[in-house]
Amino acid sequence: MKMLYLIGGTMGVGKTTVCRELNARLPNSVFLDGDWCWCMDPFRVNDETKAMVMDNICHLLNNFLKCSAIQNIVFCWVMHEQGILDELLSRLELGDCQVAVYSLICTREALRSRLQRDIDCRLRGADVLGRSLSRLPLYDALDTVKVDTTDQTPAQIADKLLAVWNHRQFQRRNPDMTPKELVIRFFLEGYANQNYDFVMDCMAEDYIDHSPAGARSNADAVGILKIVAGQFSNLRVEMLDIFAEDGMVATRVLYDGIHAGECMGIPATGRRIRFEALENFKVQDGKIVESWGYWPDEEIRRKLTQE
Repeated sequence: MKMLYLIGGTMGVGKTTVCRELNARLPNSVFLDGDWCWCMDPFRVNDETKAMVMDNICHLLNNFLKCSAIQNIVFCWVMHEQGILDELLSRLELGDCQVAVYSLICTREALRSRLQRDIDCRLRGADVLGRSLSRLPLYDALDTVKVDTTDQTPAQIADKLLAVWNHRQFQRRNPDMTPKELVIRFFLEGYANQNYDFVMDCMAEDYIDHSPAGARSNADAVGILKIVAGQFSNLRVEMLDIFAEDGMVATRVLYDGIHAGECMGIPATGRRIRFEALENFKVQDGKIVESWGYWPDEEIRRKLTQE
């Protein structure tokens, strides 16, 4: 299935640089900057040239949409009015292509600093400062996902764009999942099924684990789950108690598995081991954002070493 990323923002907000980052990351991707479609000298903006650039953009994007070699299409342009976005989307032959629409924003101070740097380097004319700053508030009214680029690198902004899309897809697939149900699914998919894509989706990118394991991202959490999977095979997880209130979920969990890999410095013994653990979770905006866990390390060590 094809994916179209429409990324708008005023001049100097970082659209082109971020889109180049996405273009480099996404498989079978192509990148188009709308400004390339009317790079005139002298530059003239009137009804005729505005109609021309829209025709040019739609022609290229539709060709990208038809091309079987292209999977991801990344497009950026100023797109500061809802009417521009609506006309563009109405003229594209999308079929079953999925569309993500973003507006990049930043503080006025950050925008002024970036543009002044470009002006000093003679990359932009001095008049761009006033024009760009005046457009910045217009993005608040658009039906787009806003992503703040202030003090962010292009790589960090690209991470945000992809994380937002992944989260929206997760919510579409699981529209009515309560925090309690989300945590139950986390245990099932993360431990029993080793479905690490689900874990990445159900946890915030900046997830924090306050237990000794100390994960600081959803990727860290997946790494810990993989370690556990290597330590205990045929792992079964049973929810003994679970309580939920105001986004907080408290659990008492029974783990049951075969000691198949080194754990706490103890080589695999092949023993079946069962132990209970307490794990609490904070769920916010449909994702696990924090957790506090207690595993009975001394009990586990004793069961693995006892004669």
